Amino acid sequence: MLEVNYSKILDRNIFKDMRVRTEDSMNAFRKNLLTQNCHKILEETDVDTACDIFLKILKSLFDRHCLIIKHSRKQQNRKSLCMTKGYKMPAKRKIHYIDN
Repeated sequence: MLEVNYSKILDRNIFKDMRVRTEDSMNAFRKNLLTQNCHKILEETDVDTACDIFLKILKSLFDRHCLIIKHSRKQQNRKSLCMTKGYKMPAKRKIHYIDN
C-alpha cells in the first residue's frame, strides 16, 4: 500500500498571487484610463496591432494601480484527502454501532 508523508504536506504553505483591488485604486485606475491618449489606437489600420497597443496600455495602468501581492495560507485538513461529508457520515454511524 502507498504511504504518504502527511507531515510534509501539513507544514507546506500555499502561495497565491493576488491583486489589491480597493475602491480607491480602481477609481484612480479609471481616472487615469480616461485621460489616456487614444489617437495611436484609432489611427491604426490593423485591428490586431490596435488591440495590442490598447492591452499594453491597459495592463501597464492596471499593474500601476492594482499591485500584485503574494498571499500565503497554510493547508488545512490534509490528513483526510478523500474524506468528504458523504464518507464521514456512514463512518461515524458504523463506529457508533460497533462501540454499542
